[in-house]
Amino acid sequence: MVLVSFRINTGNFLLEVQVEGRPGWLLACHERWNLSLGTLICRQLGYLQLARHKGVNLTDVKVNDTQELVQIVPNQKSSIEDVWQVRSSCASGQIVALKCSECGLRSRAARIVGGSDAPLGRWLWQVSLYLNSRHVCGGSVVAHDWIVTAAHCVHNEKLTGKFV
Repeated sequence: MVLVSFRINTGNFLLEVQVEGRPGWLLACHERWNLSLGTLICRQLGYLQLARHKGVNLTDVKVNDTQELVQIVPNQKSSIEDVWQVRSSCASGQIVALKCSECGLRSRAARIVGGSDAPLGRWLWQVSLYLNSRHVCGGSVVAHDWIVTAAHCVHNEKLTGKFV
């Protein structure tokens, strides 16, 4: 099995695939693309659902002539990592654009893929703010008695002074 990673370009929503052993991120050909694959990739990236997917003409995107691409292998019934094949062109002339969504509910899925738990005390400047025995936000120690966190973590007056 070849290790494959995914990301969505925030500027143009193009799906980019990184294939183990190949330099850089490759665009995905639209051939054999389907809704269920888009949903699977969005969920793997930590989103709740696929909002939109479409084919974008390669001529509308600035790609150099030596740019490699990836294409879905036909009739493959393996994992999401095993369906990609590196190509030099796309027969349809289109690549995949993907927009994922978190609308409706807060995503609880981790966005760190392949990470590992850090031992207690390993990152001494990082803290976890708990309220009622539940993690609500993170922060950074900046001095003996000072922690910096995001404003939305402590803005609610009911929360002031209640963190452990």
